[in-house]
Amino acid sequence: MSYTTIRQPEGMVYSYDNLLRQAMIAELVAINDYSDILAYSDIKGLNNILEHILEEEKEHYGKLLNLLRKVDEEQYYMYRRVLNENESKYLEPLRIDYGMEKKDRRFILDKLREEIKGELEAIVLYEDQLRKIPDPEGRTIMYEIIMDEKEHVEELTQALLKLDKHKYGPISRC
Repeated sequence: MSYTTIRQPEGMVYSYDNLLRQAMIAELVAINDYSDILAYSDIKGLNNILEHILEEEKEHYGKLLNLLRKVDEEQYYMYRRVLNENESKYLEPLRIDYGMEKKDRRFILDKLREEIKGELEAIVLYEDQLRKIPDPEGRTIMYEIIMDEKEHVEELTQALLKLDKHKYGPISRC
């Protein structure tokens, strides 16, 4: 598995632990994308939706890493080792002020469409992965994440329909 093209995995995943890692990479891309659009948006209602989705994407990452630690003994060992040795325990949470660099509204609409595309790509990836997951806990977690991603598509689409003056066929409101 390589990531030589921007944000796109290449190759096939042959192990359950790497399937989880691939999903974690997708979640990190989503986290960065939502953080990016929040930095440029000054639309309060939209920011509330984006922050809600960002929180869920972070939760997905945490669920997947927790599951990975259960199936990969080496990953769990490193987790325990880092807890005991790592200097990161001295770090303080960063205060991030989303919205310092505002962009024009067209940029916001473009980013919204990119976010919807990303959610759809995640659904395609995760539904394919769901069939390959050997244990019930992993399947349950992946299914819950898929349902969240589908909710995100609908939340983002509703925001797009409200903010874009153009129509999107039968889903547009009068």
